[in-house]
Formats: sequence, C-alpha cells, structure tokens
Amino acid sequence: SSGINAEYGVATGTSAPAYFFIGGSPYSSPPSLREQSPLQALTMGEVSPPYNQPFASPPDLQETTMMDEHQRELLDDFQASYQYCLAIREAANLIEKPFSPDDFRDKMKLHQKLLLCQKSEYILSKTITTAKTQLLAKKISPSKTFKEILYSVYGEFCAIHMMREQVEKELTSLHSVTEERLADCAERILLSFACAQIRSGLLDEEYGNVGECMKRFQLSLAIIAGLIGDARSDSDRQELIKYENRLNLIIDNLGRRRFAAL
Repeated sequence: SSGINAEYGVATGTSAPAYFFIGGSPYSSPPSLREQSPLQALTMGEVSPPYNQPFASPPDLQETTMMDEHQRELLDDFQASYQYCLAIREAANLIEKPFSPDDFRDKMKLHQKLLLCQKSEYILSKTITTAKTQLLAKKISPSKTFKEILYSVYGEFCAIHMMREQVEKELTSLHSVTEERLADCAERILLSFACAQIRSGLLDEEYGNVGECMKRFQLSLAIIAGLIGDARSDSDRQELIKYENRLNLIIDNLGRRRFAAL
C-alpha cells in the first residue's frame, strides 16, 4: 500500500528520486549543492559556475610527442635528407643544357647535372634502406608521420632516377668519355652553385626583388646545411657553419624588412 516510509522519507510504491542513485546508496539523502561533485550537479540540473560552461576539447597531441628519442632523431634525419635532395634537384634543373655537342664546357654542364642526380639518388636510396631496416627491427613504428615522409622520399627518388636516366642518354649521344665524367665532384658543384645563388640574391636585393632574393638565399641555405653533413673535416664543417649562420642572419633581416613594409 502507498504511504510514507518514515525511516527513509520515501513514498512506498513509487521509485526513489534520481539523485538517490548518484554517488551513494539508493537511500542516501540528497547532498547539498556545496557538497555535490560536478557530475552530480550536472545530472541533477543544479549547475553552478564553472560547471555550466561547455567542456573544452582536448588539445591535439602530435605523434612526435609520443615518439622516443631514437624515433625523433630518425624522423629529423629523414626530413633533412628529403629537403637536401629537393635542393639538389632544383640545382640540377637550373644547370643549362649544352648548346654544342663538341664544346667541352657545354658537356661539362651535363656531367655536373649527372653528378648531382647520382648524389641525390644515393642519399634517397640510403634513407629508404635505413627506414626499411629500422622498421623490420621494430625500432620505429609505422606511424602516419613516418609514412608521409617516406612516401615523399620515395616519390623524390623516382623523380631523380628518371632525371638521371635522361641525362645519361643525352651524354651517350654526345659521345662523352670517362675522363670528362670524373672532372668534378658533386659537393664542389653544389658549393659553387650555392655561392652563385648568394651573389645573384644580393643583386636581386639591390634592385628591390626581395621575393626572388629570399628564394635564392633559402635554396643556398638548404644546400649548405646538407653540405655540413657531408663535410669530412672539422675545418670544412666550421667554414660551412659560418656561411650558414651568415645566411640565417641575412634571411631574418630580410623577413623583418618585408614585415615592416606591409
């Protein structure tokens, strides 16, 4: 029969209020608002600040945050190699094609282009092999970040491979000899190219072509950063670091000037 249970203050034959089942036994007395947890306050509808504000979404957590030091170092190496090879291919594309098949200097341009292609192809192949070895040894995880950079590396490898094959065909048609092919090295070509880009960039800056100037300096910086890793002696490395620091300073100053002009 219906009635009031004096001991618990609940009408018999009816269900207990919702708050009786939150945070305690079914027969707990309703807590005061001051004693309620945020969940209780939200459930009962008696919400006071700051609990009446919408819940903030969790911050984005990048995959690199979850990587150990070894994986982060490998990822940095892969990205640096990829950027270096992009700069090498751009340098190779800027080398002019020969005008005369009998001119030694014109043929040397193709030899230089071939050397750059070979160097880039070697770096990218080595990067892919290292990644495969590390994955098989389970020293790195096939995360989204690693997959993206490796897809980029492989795409660049295919592009530079096709360029190298085309250059070799052109050299064959020019009846090039082995002595001509060994007349230079890729590192010297890259350093000369970087210095030429810096000189051209300074001229662009003088004539007010700041955008073109910035592009030349950034390309030179990418090449010099790669050459620092290729350096075989401390003296060469220190000299290249001086170039790198100077270029960084110039690029920063140009950036400030462009921002101030806006």
